[in-house]
Amino acid sequence: MRSALGAGRDRLVRQLLTESLLLTSAGGVLGLLMASAALPLLARLVPVALPVAAVPSIDGRTLLIAGALTALTASGSASGRACGRAGVRPWTT
Repeated sequence: MRSALGAGRDRLVRQLLTESLLLTSAGGVLGLLMASAALPLLARLVPVALPVAAVPSIDGRTLLIAGALTALTASGSASGRACGRAGVRPWTT
């Protein structure tokens, strides 16, 4: 649609990257919220014979890994490359 309205390739790639960043950030936050909501259930599944250190929790390492995976996914390089490969250009040329 934006291409038909005259948006250039750089504008389209910028929009795809912004949308990718927004969607993956929302997914990362939602995933962490769901994980924190599931912690009580997971804690009940841990056998009593295991040490207290085996109780599941969300700590700094968990947040770091979730953030790194979200940032890696948010890079959106695949969508940018796909846009470049498709030869997107204004309809007037």
